[in-house]
Amino acid sequence: MPDNVEVVQITDRLNSKIALTADGQVKKLARLARHEAIGKKALLITHKVTEEELQMLPEMECDVEHFGNLRGIDKYKDHDVLIIAGRSQPSAEKITEITEAIFYKDAEPLVRGNYGKALREFRTKGGAVPCETDALIDERCEAVRWMKSEGEALQALHRLRPIRRTGHVKIVIATNIPLPVRVSELTTWNALLPTRADEKIDAGVWLESPTHRARAFETAVRTEKRAAHPE
Repeated sequence: MPDNVEVVQITDRLNSKIALTADGQVKKLARLARHEAIGKKALLITHKVTEEELQMLPEMECDVEHFGNLRGIDKYKDHDVLIIAGRSQPSAEKITEITEAIFYKDAEPLVRGNYGKALREFRTKGGAVPCETDALIDERCEAVRWMKSEGEALQALHRLRPIRRTGHVKIVIATNIPLPVRVSELTTWNALLPTRADEKIDAGVWLESPTHRARAFETAVRTEKRAAHPE
C-alpha cells in the first residue's frame, strides 16, 4: 500500500454474520459508517444479511455492498473511505466439497476435518504482530478456504483502487483475519466505534439539556443520567 493509504484493523472480533446481527451490532456498524462518511464518499462491504438490515436504517449515508458481489465492479474507485465488516467463509464441509470438485483427479485423498487454528501475523509498519486464524489441515482445502475468505476480503479492499490513488484513502478492516496488507494501526472493535462526543461533533450541535441530548443522540446516549455527564 502507498503511504497515502491509511489502513486500520481490529484484532479482537471476527464480526461474523451471526455476531453482527445480534445485540444491536448492526446499529453500531451504522454509527461507524455514518461517522467515517462525514464529508466523504464511503463504501461499506459486509455480509448480505447485514447489508439488508443496514438498508432499512434511515441514517445510512454510504454505499453498501456484500461479499460475493464485488468482482467486476469499478464504480467505487473515487470513494475516499472503505469499511470491511466481517468476512466470508463457508463451512469446512462445504470447502471440502469444492476442493474435491477441483482436485478430483488427485491420487492423494483429501484430509477431512473441521477448522483448526494456525499461527499467522498482522503486517504493520512496526513489524509483524502474531495472531491465530482459522485454517484447514489439507493444503488444497486451505488454499480454497483462503480464496473464499481472505481472498474475498482482498477483493473488497481493492474496490477503491488504493494502489492507484494519489489522495488520502482510509480503509477500515472491521474483522480480525490477517491479510497480506500493511496495516497503519491495530485497534479493537469498541475503540473503533465513534464516541458520544464524536457523534455530537459530527452533527454540528451541542444541546444544553441532558433530556434533549438523550433524545437527539439516542443511539449513543442511552439514558438522561449519562447525557448529563459529557466527556
